[in-house]
Amino acid sequence: MRCLRVAVQRCTYCFGHSETLQDFTMSLGNGASWLQIWSANPGIVGMPDQIQPGVPAQLGALYYPRASDTLRSLGSRFLVSPDLLALVNPDAAVLAGVDGFLQDITDLCIMPGVCENVVS
Repeated sequence: MRCLRVAVQRCTYCFGHSETLQDFTMSLGNGASWLQIWSANPGIVGMPDQIQPGVPAQLGALYYPRASDTLRSLGSRFLVSPDLLALVNPDAAVLAGVDGFLQDITDLCIMPGVCENVVS
């Protein structure tokens, strides 16, 4: 058995054919709002339900965690659910879980809440 290390660009998503901002954020669940994506992408012009396929979108900002950070503490700080942070940072969720320290994680995608406060 061989292991491969794959580097992916965090906080970036490419839209598929006929996919809308609302479709994408509904697939995320956990309180994500299409306004989060739209507000982070001034280059998305026109109607948010008519995005061209292959258009890349920023999901949020990169954050470089401190050793004492957890997904739960970051969720409280940035008003986003820890479950959503785990969804867009699956490696962090596997390595640390929601309450584990993130000292081995180099960067995280943070999708800050823009529409409502999140209580964790």
